Amino acid sequence: HCHNKVCKEFIQALHSCHAGGWARFTGECNEARSELNRCLQSDVSISATYILIALP
Repeated sequence: HCHNKVCKEFIQALHSCHAGGWARFTGECNEARSELNRCLQSDVSISATYILIALP
């Protein structure tokens, strides 16, 4: 369960791909997973920046 609204469309795309049966096992979902990973990494970097800015 993810509360990340920024990456929601990427999460949904990966879930849709995985629902396709064999697609998840044949590499057809790799691009969707890569896009989600990039989005999540970007979101973590932004969050870390905000935390660092807020430190005294």
